[in-house]
Amino acid sequence: MNLPSDADGDVLRRLKESGFSFDQEVEIDFNIDFETWPPHKDTMKTLKTKLKDVHISIQEDHIQVTIKDYLTYELVIDLQKILTELAEPYGGYCNSWGLLWNPEITPPSFR
Repeated sequence: MNLPSDADGDVLRRLKESGFSFDQEVEIDFNIDFETWPPHKDTMKTLKTKLKDVHISIQEDHIQVTIKDYLTYELVIDLQKILTELAEPYGGYCNSWGLLWNPEITPPSFR
C-alpha cells in the first residue's frame, strides 16, 4: 500500500502498522463541520437526496455521515471532497473522519 505523506495517509499508515485489516468492510464516520451551527435546514435534505446507502445523523456540533465500505485512501479523499461540495453552499466542509471500532476486529493497540 503506497500512501501519500499527508494527514490521511499518515492515519492509514499507522492503522496498517498496527495490524488493521483492510480486507474487510468497516463503518467509517465522516464529519461535516459548519461555520455556524446549526446549519441551514436544507442541508440535511440535500445530503439525504444526494447520498444513498449511508447513515446521516446530527451530532452536537456537526453532521456525521457513516458508510460501510473497505477503507482506502481514495475513498477517504473522494468522500471528503463530495461531502464538502454538498455542504459548501450551507457553510460546511468535511476534513475529518474516523472508524467506528468493533472490538472483534480492532487490533489490541487501539482498544
